Amino acid sequence: MFVGMLPTFVELAKKIGDFAVDAVKAYAAHEKASTQLSIVVGQKAANAMSDYANQLQKTTTFSDDAILSLQGQLSNFGVYPASVK
Repeated sequence: MFVGMLPTFVELAKKIGDFAVDAVKAYAAHEKASTQLSIVVGQKAANAMSDYANQLQKTTTFSDDAILSLQGQLSNFGVYPASVK
């Protein structure tokens, strides 16, 4: 009875594994962007910019990770938190 369902369970397990890998990669990307930003502008400013990125994510099509990365790049060129908003 359950032998015929084995391929379905294997496929489901693979999808769950793929989801877990993608989730860990997304978390790592977010942490990398946050860490790089805090190195450039300091932890307090990075937290404020991260909050702003989260707000923008809700109203735009851009992910907060992409916004954080761009904020970090802008900060490297001398565009600081107060002028980003």
